[in-house]
Amino acid sequence: MVIQDKIKHYRIVRNWSRQDFATKMNVEGSLVTKIENGVRNWTPHHDARFAALDWEAMMIIVEERTGELLFNVLNLIENHDRHPSAIKELLMRDLGQAAEKLGQIMFASHLNVSEQANEGEQCWFETLDVVIRGIVMCGLMEERFQFNRLDLLERYKSQMKQGLR
Repeated sequence: MVIQDKIKHYRIVRNWSRQDFATKMNVEGSLVTKIENGVRNWTPHHDARFAALDWEAMMIIVEERTGELLFNVLNLIENHDRHPSAIKELLMRDLGQAAEKLGQIMFASHLNVSEQANEGEQCWFETLDVVIRGIVMCGLMEERFQFNRLDLLERYKSQMKQGLR
């Protein structure tokens, strides 16, 4: 499915008219019509505003811009407890395993440089898996608890500056 179709589906599922969607996106209604009809292309220029609507919109953009890297990620984590403490425990475990693997690679004197690089590449993939699951789980929490992503990001940046994170 091309991004125009995904965005149209996103709009229709929410029972938004093209004008409703255009207003939320701060664009002209005619642009939405042209994009949905394939007359105009969806450009990355619109990605940030669309992704800010909610986690599902963000996932559409992430999938599109990463070559559908996140395909089926939700299916992989669907059975996990979605309580924030359970999510944190899962991510910390996964990240801990990736860090342990990296430590083993760094000190694996029995491996030549090429073998270490191959092992390092696998560790990189595993770490990216953790990051991707974390992003998806953040979206699930946003939906469940009706969090505002932009507010949370501002609070997070503030905590980082204060050295609280």
